[in-house]
Amino acid sequence: MTFLQNTSDYRIATTGGHPRWESVISERTYASNPSNAVSQAASLINQEILVIGNSILFPMSRMEYQRAVNELDEIFEDCSEPGWDGYNALSIDTVSMGLARRFLERLPSHVRMPEVAPDPNGQITLEWRNDASDILVINFSPKHDLVYAAVLGSSSKFYGTEPFLFTISPALLRILDRYFARR
Repeated sequence: MTFLQNTSDYRIATTGGHPRWESVISERTYASNPSNAVSQAASLINQEILVIGNSILFPMSRMEYQRAVNELDEIFEDCSEPGWDGYNALSIDTVSMGLARRFLERLPSHVRMPEVAPDPNGQITLEWRNDASDILVINFSPKHDLVYAAVLGSSSKFYGTEPFLFTISPALLRILDRYFARR
């Protein structure tokens, strides 16, 4: 892997006691380029390098991942027919299922695995909860959108919709790192 040989572009950082690869390319780019112009393609490539670096250095437990994938498969089997909930639920969409699987593949190893659930609108939902009553819910739409909502602490609420281009956004990674890492 070439990026591991050029460590001046990447460094290992620690968040909450958990190591992860972090890019310093954007810091250098912004420092030398006051317009902050970085192409979307360059940003996506940089994000993918970080995902690959983290998955190589800190792989998720294969057993945990397999458990989550088995859970997804069971949900797909149990909810593949319309009305699976006894009412008017849509069958689980294969695109939503694939996006949820890809998201799970991209989770850093120090983040706890979420609960996986079917949604009556035919989508897959991932949910994290912790002892402090913090919650994060992510839903995957067939249009490649990731819809999320989080209640963190007594007064912090975050929600939004963003395209899921097979990388976890920095904002969601920060929430996962801070609130849903293994302790």
